[in-house]
Amino acid sequence: MSLRIVDADLQLNQAFDLFERTLKAWAGGRTDEWRTDGPAGIVEEGATYARRDDVYVSVAMTDAAASIAVALVPGDVVVLEIALPRRGPARDRRRAALAVDDNGETFLLAAEEALRAQGVRDAFRRMAGHAAAKRARVGGRDYLMLGPLGDPAAVDALLALAALHPTFEAHLDRLARLDAPTPATLYRPVETLAHAHRFAQKAAFALAARLRAADYEIVTAATGPFVADVAGRREDGAIAAHVTRAVTPAAIAEALGVLGLAAPAQQGFFRLLIAPAPRDATDANFAAFADAAADLDIALVCADIRDDEVQFQAIAAVPSGVARLLA
Repeated sequence: MSLRIVDADLQLNQAFDLFERTLKAWAGGRTDEWRTDGPAGIVEEGATYARRDDVYVSVAMTDAAASIAVALVPGDVVVLEIALPRRGPARDRRRAALAVDDNGETFLLAAEEALRAQGVRDAFRRMAGHAAAKRARVGGRDYLMLGPLGDPAAVDALLALAALHPTFEAHLDRLARLDAPTPATLYRPVETLAHAHRFAQKAAFALAARLRAADYEIVTAATGPFVADVAGRREDGAIAAHVTRAVTPAAIAEALGVLGLAAPAQQGFFRLLIAPAPRDATDANFAAFADAAADLDIALVCADIRDDEVQFQAIAAVPSGVARLLA
């Protein structure tokens, strides 16, 4: 795919008109148009689009720039804004831009440093695999490319990008604690993230409940900033567990590292790494993860949530007491 950055003000206006039509279709009529007037006329104008009451996308136009933003309510907390200059050469033009491909499709470009400055880190890796987000090199510079802007998937990609912001992640944590419903009408990538948060919390709560029922005292297993999700201790032993929300090499490696540092073997903890149950019980990757955990004296346990009930299954042999706890 060949891409070129567009500079003409007319093209920018056309691209934003196209994206607003996409947003209107995505929002299903939940649109609020607005403008700010000044002594010489309109200072700023735009519209806000939403599918739920907790998050919205807004488009704003001023004489100086056009911008797209994602914000949380209440408080209008902006978690992501991509702003493009409307006229003339600008020093920050390379931080965000519009690009057109050979077929005339328009895309939104955001440079990594512009995203990082807003608190969105490692966007290239964390957005990998999204249908409407790709890494693109344009004019000798790497960008995260969203679009095409006429495709509703571009809105999903924009929200998935905003969901990487720490404030948005905290919002998802709050939803998880409230066990708030996340229907299919929610923006799809955030639905996936919210599900991951709920899995981690429900698995941790279920294990903690079983520890208490077995007369374990719930304690904190921590070393510096590394903290296990659940830990319990009684006279005959101690257990520490950490939950990974994903079964990928990176996620497993991170969880093993956290658990190994939070509850080192010399503290007497029997250590459990809890992961989502694989879709395929014969998944070779899952078996490899179990072997890697065993090499560190950590037992891999899969958790499955059915009808709000958590079921645990150790992948390898564990002491009988631990097996009874998980059963």
